[in-house]
Amino acid sequence: MPRKVTFIAIAVSFVLCQATVASAAEPWWHLTGGSRPMNLWAPQNEVQEISVSLTNLTMVEFGGTPVACFGGPYGFYCPVFGLPNDETAADLQNSLEAAGAYGVGNVEVTEDDPGRFLVKTIGDLSKRYVPALSVVSFPSSGESKTHVLTEGGSGRLIVTATNVGDSPIDGSETPVSLVDELPTGLAAYRVDGIVPGHGVNAAAGEDRGQIQHGGHVGDGDE
Repeated sequence: MPRKVTFIAIAVSFVLCQATVASAAEPWWHLTGGSRPMNLWAPQNEVQEISVSLTNLTMVEFGGTPVACFGGPYGFYCPVFGLPNDETAADLQNSLEAAGAYGVGNVEVTEDDPGRFLVKTIGDLSKRYVPALSVVSFPSSGESKTHVLTEGGSGRLIVTATNVGDSPIDGSETPVSLVDELPTGLAAYRVDGIVPGHGVNAAAGEDRGQIQHGGHVGDGDE
């Protein structure tokens, strides 16, 4: 009887060792989905506020490219950047209707207080996401500001992928593809890929966004 027990113990140990050798460490993914807000709202037009300093030169940028210039006392510098010196809501609307910005008929600008402009998307850009404008002012930085009052579109869908495996993965060597099929009637106009410690990679457009990240995603990372 003692020999039989010893044999079984050895056999089991051997099988477990073999299984450990055959099953190499590898990453595997846990996916969760959600939305912000939880219940997506009806599509709405984007409204942004631009507060322009009346004592500085202010550059208005779209996607990082200067598209409008409020020169104030430094208006003579605007042509240096290839832009007219905007002074009124009509001037700003004309600048934002350029091909490199919103396009003709896609934006409406009003001024409710001196130096405070409201920019609303209309036309082909109505009821959808639009990249926010940004401003740079000088010689005193921070004097001009922008703020999104109403975000365009219906909200955001969020897919979180967490590497819960027992091995890290390097995207530069082993690309990882995440595919999300949108519900009927929903269109994606921007995709952001966020990897902790590596910042944000973004793609915008009416087609499906493609995000590439060549960094290292360790086990337990999202």
